[in-house]
Amino acid sequence: GLHTLYAFSAEISAIKSAVSEELLAHIRYAWWEESLAMLEGGKSPRAHPVLQSLAPMLAAEHIAADAPAAIIMQHRSHY
Repeated sequence: GLHTLYAFSAEISAIKSAVSEELLAHIRYAWWEESLAMLEGGKSPRAHPVLQSLAPMLAAEHIAADAPAAIIMQHRSHY
């Protein structure tokens, strides 16, 4: 679970350096938020390796349900 959470954090951390405009960063953050909401709603994860690894960890409660959202909010607030 910890490796999955680190991979998720790395994906979110990379957003700021991967885009040239703040709006594009917020679009990417929103994609991740929507993806997490889909998992919470019981839907299958999107075709992204980190999401596919995160889904069973969240379902089995090996990772706190609010941890990924907190990571997104932390990075989003620093943009």
